[in-house]
Amino acid sequence: LVYLEEDAQYDLDDIMGFTRMWNWYYQNQTQLARWNPGLSGTGLEVTQTARELIVKLSTGTRVGRLRFAYDPVQITLGDVGSNQSGTMLLKHAEAEQGIMLLDFAFLEGSDQGEIRIGIETADRKDVCLRVEHEFLTISGDVLAAGGEELTIRAIPIDYALHHNYPNPFNPITHIEYDLPEAGRSVIGIYNIQGRLVKTLVDAEKQAGYYHVAWNGTDN
Repeated sequence: LVYLEEDAQYDLDDIMGFTRMWNWYYQNQTQLARWNPGLSGTGLEVTQTARELIVKLSTGTRVGRLRFAYDPVQITLGDVGSNQSGTMLLKHAEAEQGIMLLDFAFLEGSDQGEIRIGIETADRKDVCLRVEHEFLTISGDVLAAGGEELTIRAIPIDYALHHNYPNPFNPITHIEYDLPEAGRSVIGIYNIQGRLVKTLVDAEKQAGYYHVAWNGTDN
């Protein structure tokens, strides 16, 4: 038996006790996250970098929950964090099933709260991830709730321009290139005298993996 004694103080003992109960509860559940197939909605603001998903919380959020379902062959979810000090984060994951549950609470109010989740994709292809969210005020009022499918872009860590294939070629060869950040991309073909003979790419591009084909013709 566990006996609780009120002392009118919120301290480390309270946090540790709550964390142990939370972990015990989810370790003994037969189903980690109870998905609601009818839950749908829009408005979840998510941005992505090469190695993170950043979830922007609704103004006034003090408590919330995020549920993720994904293909574990294609996606790996890693460490979680926040941009705010005094944040409690509780994560429970079943990586083999591709499910992760994240509960969080801010000990102090914030209008710019963010939750950050480490992410890696297995290859150069974009993949889908389902996320459900519930954001509440300190009094328990629901600010936002919904579920939706997100497209996770495969984003490289470094810039790269790969060797063309096939080489030699007839009549077409392919060139792959990697962009970790959005920006203008220019790819040209030069002859042995250093003169530009063909511009293959000259455009603004989002971060991601790309390829372009060349048929051997000049400008």
